[in-house]
Amino acid sequence: MVRGPARLTSTEQLVSKKGTKRNMSLTKCPKCHRHCFTDSVSCPSCGRTFQSGMLEAQAVTFEKAFSRNANTLFLSLLLALLAVFVFVEVQMYLNGAGLFRL
Repeated sequence: MVRGPARLTSTEQLVSKKGTKRNMSLTKCPKCHRHCFTDSVSCPSCGRTFQSGMLEAQAVTFEKAFSRNANTLFLSLLLALLAVFVFVEVQMYLNGAGLFRL
């Protein structure tokens, strides 16, 4: 049984003809918003041609924004949890039943 070429998902490493590893990741076409590989010359859906490195730069920008948003969300949740803990501790201290009584 002969199979077609394997489809890549998200980010996978390929070995180029020169033997170096390079990342292939998916990003969205600016025109039709369908998935394209970052090293594509054109979009397989709408046929729009890309400049060299255009999709890679777009993917890097997206990754940085996603990472920044994830870090902000994590820090916000951590600070909210800390604020709730401090509030509960202060209330318990004022009632004489806190964990950190002096």
